[in-house]
Amino acid sequence: MCKGEELTTFLAEHGEYDKVVYIGDGSNDFCPVVHLREQDTVFARRACGLQRRIEREGARAGLRCKVVYWDGAWEIEEAFATL
Repeated sequence: MCKGEELTTFLAEHGEYDKVVYIGDGSNDFCPVVHLREQDTVFARRACGLQRRIEREGARAGLRCKVVYWDGAWEIEEAFATL
C-alpha cells in the first residue's frame, strides 16, 4: 500500500480541502508528504525516518508544504490551536 496513492484517492473522493494536516514519523510517510500543497502542513517526529527523508530528499522531490518537527503529542495539540 502506498500512502501517497491512498491520500490522493481519498482527496479525489471527498473533494478539495482548504488545508490538509499530515502527521507522521516513518520514512514511508514521505510519499504522501510530497503530494501536499503549499497551504498544507506536515508534522514530522524529530529524529525519525520522515525527518531524515525530508532533510535529505525534500527539496529534490519538490516538497511544498510547511514542515513542523515534534517530539511529543502535546506539541501537535498546541500547534493545532494556531492552525
